[in-house]
Amino acid sequence: MAQADVSAEALSKIKSSLKKFQEANLGFGGRISLLASERITSCNNTLNSVFTQISQLEAEVKQLSAQIQQLEEQIAQKDHEKKSLQNSLPSLEQKLRSTEQQISSLNGQLRALQAQLSQTEDSDQKDAILAKIESVNSQLRAAERQQEELKQTIADAQARISALESEIAQLKTEKMRCEGVRDEKTRQLHRLRSKYEKLKSAFSAVSSELQALTSASKSFESSTSESMERSTGNIDRCIAYMNDYMSVNL
Repeated sequence: MAQADVSAEALSKIKSSLKKFQEANLGFGGRISLLASERITSCNNTLNSVFTQISQLEAEVKQLSAQIQQLEEQIAQKDHEKKSLQNSLPSLEQKLRSTEQQISSLNGQLRALQAQLSQTEDSDQKDAILAKIESVNSQLRAAERQQEELKQTIADAQARISALESEIAQLKTEKMRCEGVRDEKTRQLHRLRSKYEKLKSAFSAVSSELQALTSASKSFESSTSESMERSTGNIDRCIAYMNDYMSVNL
């Protein structure tokens, strides 16, 4: 009878241990599922962060490309203006030389007419010479005005050419800077795109494995629970049989 008591007590301890094991594993599948969900969310957040960086870099590269194109157009426009002014200078300088020659010729005519005037006593001849002198003076004043205008036009063109060369140099410097920044951001973009594709591939594998783990853990929890229930039921029946046996012996 003492041995039966010991056996029943031992079985009760086993049942208690099994119940503790069952309680410890209660919700095991749910905990695994929650952990898997957290990991998937974390991976998704990382992917979204990299995708956002890619989108931002793409926008920056596009903006820099537009800025570079605008700079190229400004450089071309100013270079065209500079060349047009440079091409106009030879004809302006030729006109200036012709005007200066005309002024020299008119001054020569004036000196000759004034010499004639000083040597003429006849009033009619003097009047005719004075009329010629007035006409030459009028031509001379017009030629001198043209000379000044041509000099100013040439000076303005040369000053504008110099200013355009300075502006073109600044625009080219800015264009080179923008191209350098764009090239660096393009390299960063290529690296991020490669990283994104690798992360997507890894995430797909991780997600698949986590789903498999979640499914397995839930199956394990379900099968363990059923096994524990069968075992504790068997123990209860054994204890009952022993109690019956003990009551018979009494």
